[in-house]
Amino acid sequence: MIINKKGFTIIEILVIIAVLIILIGLAIPRFRAMQDNANIAKARGELQTLQAAVESYYITPPAGTLKAFPPSTVGISFFLTGDVPLIVAAPIYDPWGAGGTTEYNYVLSANSRFYVIGCMGIDGAYTSGALGIGSGGVVTKDPDDYCVTNGNGC
Repeated sequence: MIINKKGFTIIEILVIIAVLIILIGLAIPRFRAMQDNANIAKARGELQTLQAAVESYYITPPAGTLKAFPPSTVGISFFLTGDVPLIVAAPIYDPWGAGGTTEYNYVLSANSRFYVIGCMGIDGAYTSGALGIGSGGVVTKDPDDYCVTNGNGC
């Protein structure tokens, strides 16, 4: 007598489901790493754009003002956007910021000769007082943060 087997047994279905779960478990961390790498590339590009804008602001200050870097009392986009934007037409937000509305951090040294522009980094948080720049141009930052400066240490 010939038995015609059509369909799958419960064991076969469970094995297939287990294999799919293992494959998904291996794939998810890789997608997260790809997203982090994309954010790193985006942040580095935007930091270079902001650095060019700050340097442009210094070279071509607004009418009636002396050559100086923008003060760090308000967000950097306040000085780099407006009626006649300097390179940046709209505010640029940190890719790790809350809800995409956190600007890059801009700090000016006490003697106003050096600046640093930084982002939160992969952990998505600024460590209190971590991003700074001394009068000698040496940057202090959280190890996972990315930054650009006219000093040194980024």
